[in-house]
Amino acid sequence: EYFEAVAKEEKEQESLVSWRGNYGDNLQVSALYKYQVNNFDETVERLPELELSWYQQPISDSGFYMDLRASASSLRHRHADLPDEPRHGRLDISNSWSYPVTGLNPYLAVRPFAFARYTGYEKVLDPARDFTDRTAFGSGMTISQQWSRTFPTGSGGMFQDLFGVDSLKHLVVPEVSYLNIFSSDLSPSETFEVDEVDAFDVAQRFSLSLRQALVTRFDDRGGGEVERPLLGLRNTALKPSSFRRRHLLDSEISLVFYPDEVRDNEGDELSLLVLDHTLRASDSLSLRSWIALDPN
Repeated sequence: EYFEAVAKEEKEQESLVSWRGNYGDNLQVSALYKYQVNNFDETVERLPELELSWYQQPISDSGFYMDLRASASSLRHRHADLPDEPRHGRLDISNSWSYPVTGLNPYLAVRPFAFARYTGYEKVLDPARDFTDRTAFGSGMTISQQWSRTFPTGSGGMFQDLFGVDSLKHLVVPEVSYLNIFSSDLSPSETFEVDEVDAFDVAQRFSLSLRQALVTRFDDRGGGEVERPLLGLRNTALKPSSFRRRHLLDSEISLVFYPDEVRDNEGDELSLLVLDHTLRASDSLSLRSWIALDPN
């Protein structure tokens, strides 16, 4: 059913100015200025918010990879019917390190990781406290496999004649990830809890997923596109290929198990079972189906 008034008149309104710059292949800097225009809308104002993200940076030849994310914000939660919360500053820095274990390839991809997070608050709910900070630590491991098989379409076949496809590849990637945030010295209930940064807390969970992909290959000699694996590390030594690829179908089924369900998931041992499918009919047309089922 399509409700025209809801779609055109009742959606949440936003007023903002943003900027983003990408440097190299793994460094991003962004700025956001978001403010409330209508006093009948509930808005988290960011006046402004500056953010830096540095992804999967190899540390020399040590085998370690580093992720760094830092943000500085001036925030205010403005309600529609309640008094505004005070404007406050926040600094958030998260640094994670991982060491992909290469000795088990090609059978298993194992990636242990650990991280530290620091958040400083100019103000919290208790007006008697001035600057308050939070330090958190966590660790975990991701284990995955990748299986694939290529099916040649053969010369003169239907796929090649109609679509120019000379092969079809099926990939299957099962993955298990464990995360344990074992230390955090500030409860979210002590903050204004305006977004997911404030909601960060001790937690433990197992994430399970099964991803499948159908990849088509087109002859494109001289096209110069760089081929990258479905899984794997950043690799700057990859060479341009003589063909062009397109992910015809991406399918992922995911589920999260919570050992301490009372603390971490409101009493439910399992998260929603998510089935996410995307069919790319062409470079300009894709169809997506997203379904969530409650196994509890």
